[in-house]
Amino acid sequence: MPDALDQYIDAIDHLPPSPTVVVKLISLFRQVDPALDEIVSVMSLDPSLIAEVLKRCNSVVYGGEDMVVDVFEAIMRVGFYEVYQTAVAWFGQQAISNVSNQGGLDQELLWRHSAIAAVAAGQTAQKLGEPAWAGFTSGLLHDVGKTALALAEGPKYAALTSQVGTCGVGLEKCEKESFGFGHSEVGARLLHRWGVPDEISAPVFFHHYSMWPAGSGRSCAIVHLANVISHSLDQSETPACETEGDQRALTELQLTPDDLVTISTRTQTELEGLKSIFFPAAQV
Repeated sequence: MPDALDQYIDAIDHLPPSPTVVVKLISLFRQVDPALDEIVSVMSLDPSLIAEVLKRCNSVVYGGEDMVVDVFEAIMRVGFYEVYQTAVAWFGQQAISNVSNQGGLDQELLWRHSAIAAVAAGQTAQKLGEPAWAGFTSGLLHDVGKTALALAEGPKYAALTSQVGTCGVGLEKCEKESFGFGHSEVGARLLHRWGVPDEISAPVFFHHYSMWPAGSGRSCAIVHLANVISHSLDQSETPACETEGDQRALTELQLTPDDLVTISTRTQTELEGLKSIFFPAAQV
């Protein structure tokens, strides 16, 4: 029997469809050595995604003398991970654009924040020897619950965000008080319903918390710090760990504030190289 959160989500109109291809690609990424023909077969399930991958692989960043004409060639040219990043980014953009600036959310700002968090989480995971793709995916989708709440509550959510802002622990607390659920909980449940594994959905659920479940502490801490880095870069500030959760995340990962600054710098550099994936029509 569905619980209260499932019933709440079931009543929301115009939610993005399940990211079937992304879920299948995640399954392939979890394999030690996925077969290239299997990857191509999964990508072929969505012609519009193929078109997007080819368009972005033929951008100024990736373009060579010859145009990429199929997914196999795209993977050979830029690698499975960057094709995967393109697929996840494509889905994330669809999910966020679905809001159409409802509920007081600026979809362009939300997308930028999500993109930076994705790169920061991937960079942090890579530094620590954790799966970069998992950090990237959780970072990109960590605020997807905001889109669901904005769609569900409309003007009520706009009034709430105008009072408390569109980010931070304060927003999460006020969401729960007003609607019964915070965006972290809603987002994690959405991902679970779509078949996204716990290693992705758990960091989404816990990205505002200072205590994490056994076995998920590192992945949750990675996304928590990626959120800190993203907000600091959005405001052109040096990342600072100011809350109990921030300090616990550093301790969990055995990182220092100086490490956070280094990761922030690397995030800026990588984001510049990924403009064709995140911002194909604009500059970062």
